[in-house]
Amino acid sequence: MRSEFQYFMSQDDHAAFDGHLLTIDGVSIKQGKSFDEILFGDGFIQYERSILEEGVLTSGRIAIASTDREGVYNFSSHKAVEELYKNLRNWLKKRSINTLVCYNEK
Repeated sequence: MRSEFQYFMSQDDHAAFDGHLLTIDGVSIKQGKSFDEILFGDGFIQYERSILEEGVLTSGRIAIASTDREGVYNFSSHKAVEELYKNLRNWLKKRSINTLVCYNEK
């Protein structure tokens, strides 16, 4: 499975998401340089946070690659990690609004 879900969140939203993650048994967050990893079993989900810089909000994302290009699983807990990814994607979708809130031609 290869999938990616993009979103925009404030710092408060990120704190709520982190809090939700840490209520899930067996989940931890490993902070990285350009993205974090949501660790679960022997697998992980990439977690790139939205960033607000100089009035521009960049999109964040969660992504998973539980198989390589040939379809071979990258880790033994792939089913549980894929299920966690789907649940996190749904959690984000339920708390998001997909609308244009500002447009600047400059």
